[in-house]
Amino acid sequence: MSRPPKVKFNDLAAAAESDLPKPSFDQLYAAMSINPLRVTENAVLTSFTIQMENQDLVYKEVGGLPQAAINIYAKITNVSGRRAGLFEDIVTSSFTPEALAVGMQQKSAYEKNVVLPPGNYKIDLVVRDVNSGKTVVLKQGFTVPKYEEDKLSTSTMILASKIEPLNGRLPSGQFVRGSLKVVPNATNEFKQDQTLGIYLQVYNVGIDMATLRPSAEIEYVITQKGKEIMRIKEDGKNGLSSINSKQMTLARLVPLKDFKPGFYDVQVIIKDNVLNQTLTTDKDVFQVK
Repeated sequence: MSRPPKVKFNDLAAAAESDLPKPSFDQLYAAMSINPLRVTENAVLTSFTIQMENQDLVYKEVGGLPQAAINIYAKITNVSGRRAGLFEDIVTSSFTPEALAVGMQQKSAYEKNVVLPPGNYKIDLVVRDVNSGKTVVLKQGFTVPKYEEDKLSTSTMILASKIEPLNGRLPSGQFVRGSLKVVPNATNEFKQDQTLGIYLQVYNVGIDMATLRPSAEIEYVITQKGKEIMRIKEDGKNGLSSINSKQMTLARLVPLKDFKPGFYDVQVIIKDNVLNQTLTTDKDVFQVK
């Protein structure tokens, strides 16, 4: 048996354990999203995305470049309180002096993938800006679903700030989902000049024995206060989706230039003609600013 990894950021670990109602540090803002993707019935790749506004970070010159540095500590526990995962990392963000003003208006995102068995968990996350000392502690419960081998099901829907094909590049680094790079938007907030990325995996799709392919009708539906705003049919020809096997990947970019500021719901409807089943995802909420 291997020993648990030694904690490097003892001060962050102490902050994660603390239940004090008032923090003893200046607050830093960060958002987190959690997205499980099936590996097997009893192993689920759980992705933790941490997102920060660059304007909230302090950039100091390092080697001639303005650079921000972030320490990240996270502990994952199951319902019995036993540790199920731990990760620590040092993340940097840098720009050329000429690009700093533009870069400060952007966001930075970090992702960590942890394989977990189905069950209920809690994550205690601490993020600290090394240059300013500002810190945020996030505590969140989450469920890792059990994906049964022969049951039509989907992953959680990821609302993404970026979806792009790797185009033959090696699938390495953060945010890689098969042949795509998918960067979740942890706040689900978008501007009108941006695109809404929708990413979803569909498992155990029926195969037509005549064509050896799925036979499915797929639609993305966006509503506002119960009124349908947009309905898009998926034909698999957008260069992002892959709907030709038992596990389908659905990926779509929706321009938001015609969306008025406000909150919207999005869901995906999958009609499997082979299994004679229709699956409708839960609604995800996003905001256009």
